Amino acid sequence: MKILREGLDLGAFFEELSTARERLLLLDYDGTLAPFTVGREKAFPYPGVPELLDRIIAGGRTRIVIISGRAIADLIPLMGFAKLPEIWGCHGWERRTAKGEYLPPDLTDALKKGLAEAVELAEDAGLADRMEHKPASVAMHWRGMPEGEVEGLRQRILSCWADIAQASELNIRTFDGGIELRPPGRDKGSAVAAVLAESGAPHVRPEAPQPPSRASAAVGPPRQRPYQAPSRGKLRPSRAPPEPPTATAEPRFTSA
Repeated sequence: MKILREGLDLGAFFEELSTARERLLLLDYDGTLAPFTVGREKAFPYPGVPELLDRIIAGGRTRIVIISGRAIADLIPLMGFAKLPEIWGCHGWERRTAKGEYLPPDLTDALKKGLAEAVELAEDAGLADRMEHKPASVAMHWRGMPEGEVEGLRQRILSCWADIAQASELNIRTFDGGIELRPPGRDKGSAVAAVLAESGAPHVRPEAPQPPSRASAAVGPPRQRPYQAPSRGKLRPSRAPPEPPTATAEPRFTSA
């Protein structure tokens, strides 16, 4: 596990964690609880992860929050938990509480129109098989494509979406394995900030164990940069590791 916060005493943190009356565990899904996969509908959690989180939830002292770029409706069938935790989907634009209350995206008519036009143009361009239509965004995926074909696909997508983004104030953002058109103003980082504000947390705490090359000592993932220009070099292939995450912190989260 790589610690990103310089000077953090991880042993002291887990010792303090084991005696805390209330605990907050914030997790991403893809690349954290589950591996990146070419088939998005097959991104099931690493072996043992649902059972581990079920035990933490059953302990009753840890508020688990999953914050994902996926739509909540697409996440739920994949997770396999006995009891669903709180979920923030679409980069914080939608939310499902641990009690099951659903809070949909509050998009303006202009943003809704822009997303609808983006979907229509992508379908007309023959890109429907690569498209993921979410409640607050539209994404195109190229994970698994030959590297030599990715740039051509990206240019086709940009030609469909560039005018829409400018007219509707939607943002075009790249991610590991694709490109997305989504509203400005919210992201996973802002969702983390909202959860921390609700909890009254005095300062940021480490994230739970993840696959070794992706583990972080910060609660939230880094914010993505808006797409700027298609001349920034070749897209890098996914570096997500195939190994499941370790569970060394579980006794601290499940202890009485």
